[in-house]
Amino acid sequence: MLTAADLPEGITLERLQEWYDRFRFYRHPPSREELIAWIRQFTPEHQVIGAKVLDHVILVSDADIQQGYHNALAALNGWSAVENLREGRWAFVGLGGQAESGQAMLHMFREANGLTSDHHQALFVTLADLPEMRLTARDTVVFVDDFSGTGDQFTARWQIFRELISSEAKTYLFLAVATSRALARLGNLDDVQVKVERVLGPENDIFSNANQDFSENEKASLLIYCRKADKSNPRGWGACGLLLVISRKTPNNSVPILHARNRRWTSVFPRKLKLVGAPPRQAA
Repeated sequence: MLTAADLPEGITLERLQEWYDRFRFYRHPPSREELIAWIRQFTPEHQVIGAKVLDHVILVSDADIQQGYHNALAALNGWSAVENLREGRWAFVGLGGQAESGQAMLHMFREANGLTSDHHQALFVTLADLPEMRLTARDTVVFVDDFSGTGDQFTARWQIFRELISSEAKTYLFLAVATSRALARLGNLDDVQVKVERVLGPENDIFSNANQDFSENEKASLLIYCRKADKSNPRGWGACGLLLVISRKTPNNSVPILHARNRRWTSVFPRKLKLVGAPPRQAA
């Protein structure tokens, strides 16, 4: 049981409890001891900055994601959960393969919109199914994913997606969270509308001049630790500089001190789980 004497200077038990309660929605929530151990990776004079990082983490829970998906679908013209009240045919597609985020998000999308019954199964298709559907201008395709930090991934695939749709079907991309930078890039694409519940602007990049949460000295100090955690992408992928944690998985666009786990740094929101008591690997 942690006591006040176990905590770094400036950290109270009440502040620690607030972090613990707020981060419980992560798939592998950090314990109080892990939170303190993470802060102690900073030198004593910088531990107050590490604590400040935890104060400003944005955590998006499953409930937040599902509410966003529900709101987005409810706002589309022509949609109804009752088949004979819908306008045209509808196809919902999770982005990525079975191990990627879109498939997990598609399941959450189904739950959020009450579409888990077997008689709704035909609404959920793969990319490979789209050409055979012979969609028309009366039909609608909705791609589902959780987050876009730069917009690069969807933009790079869009031409292929459009060829697979091969029609004038109305097309949407549903996201739980996106940066304004990603939305600007996605906005340049023809024939797709993006629906997102939460938008992160330049002020959410902790290294940006627009960010007023951290001083220039604090930003410089944080960059040292971010380079220690990941020298290749110290500001996160695409230099997004985010303090974003999504319940299912922390995006690599967030700063690496949150998610990197290697011999130089131990994160509190690892992207890959280390299971306790996992069986040893068998020799080939």
